[in-house]
Amino acid sequence: MAKAIEATARSSPLHVVVFPWLAFGHMIPYLELSEQLARRGHAVTFVSAPRNLARLRPVPEDLWPRVRLLPLPLPSVDGLPYGAESTADVPPEKVDLLKVAFDGLASPFAGFLAGACAGGEGATGFGKKPDWIFVDFTHHWLPPIAEQHKVRVLAHSAVGAFLTHTGWSSLMESFLFGHPLVMLPLFADQCVTARAMAARAVGLEVPRDERDGSFAGVDVAGTVRRVMAEGEEGKTLARNARAFQEILCNRAKQDEYVDELAEHLLRLQ
Repeated sequence: MAKAIEATARSSPLHVVVFPWLAFGHMIPYLELSEQLARRGHAVTFVSAPRNLARLRPVPEDLWPRVRLLPLPLPSVDGLPYGAESTADVPPEKVDLLKVAFDGLASPFAGFLAGACAGGEGATGFGKKPDWIFVDFTHHWLPPIAEQHKVRVLAHSAVGAFLTHTGWSSLMESFLFGHPLVMLPLFADQCVTARAMAARAVGLEVPRDERDGSFAGVDVAGTVRRVMAEGEEGKTLARNARAFQEILCNRAKQDEYVDELAEHLLRLQ
């Protein structure tokens, strides 16, 4: 840490915006990262819904000048329980509604970023234009907003792989950026999906104890290393993930699939 603090002293401290997905398994490690950056002299704006921020452990007092918690209230969505702001507040079948509400934060976040980018050239701390935005997943609407203000997003090329439970929404987000997968399925169809993705060589599943389904940290670390390695296995996974990206991002191809579906339905009449 001493070297990092020394490096910060020689250069201008950063202003980083951190915006994790609405799950405590995402928010807690991102808050820890935020505090570690703040200890190195950087300003961090941590964004989430109000109740989530209230339920996270308090930021240490000595970091208050450099860690700002920014609440963005979620819009109401039909079917989403009142006050639900995280995956802990909803059953699995309603997580998609939480994602709909999350997408409703695009406009409020754009307003925040526009204001944050209005600081003058000599501004510091939270008055400084954000240098980076750290995004988690499901933020498909965020890169265009950041691009308008020339703020860099730590997503696509800066990320080497995506650790996922292999829910379909997570997979689509990962492939939109062309990331290979480190897969840790939890329940329902996720295990089958993980095997299908492994068969297509776009990711590797973390090994588990077949007796009780448990896994060890060393196995997670080993799988991450294999996926991100420069060897032939890692290169193959990355190449196949980019091929998936080309398919998903090909608007003409997507339109062609819908046309084929419509034609197939007509033939079945």
